[in-house]
Amino acid sequence: MQSLARLFRGNIGRTAAAIMAEAQSDEDTRKAFIEHYLLPRRAAGQKLLERGVKNGEIRDDIDPALLADVLYGPLYLRLMLRHAPMNDEAIEKLIDLVFNGLRPEVRQTNASAHDLRA
Repeated sequence: MQSLARLFRGNIGRTAAAIMAEAQSDEDTRKAFIEHYLLPRRAAGQKLLERGVKNGEIRDDIDPALLADVLYGPLYLRLMLRHAPMNDEAIEKLIDLVFNGLRPEVRQTNASAHDLRA
């Protein structure tokens, strides 16, 4: 995600945003963008996510295509609307939110910390 965000911050990002804008009203542009740009990148990203499932880093009941949308959707939104930063810190926060979720931190009580030392 960091490498895509870095690309999106430069000329490639401006070009991608222009093509995506054009794709909203031109069916041939939309099809070409999806076929030649989006699908190959989604396939590569999904392989990484599937490897995470295989390695036990990601739950096995997660749909890799849906997870890819959740991870990369904010990058494309920020690219198109430029309403929020796409710097390394912002991307790390997005990654942390997705992979650590919205659950509150589990804090050890003194009793449980003591039990671990015993």
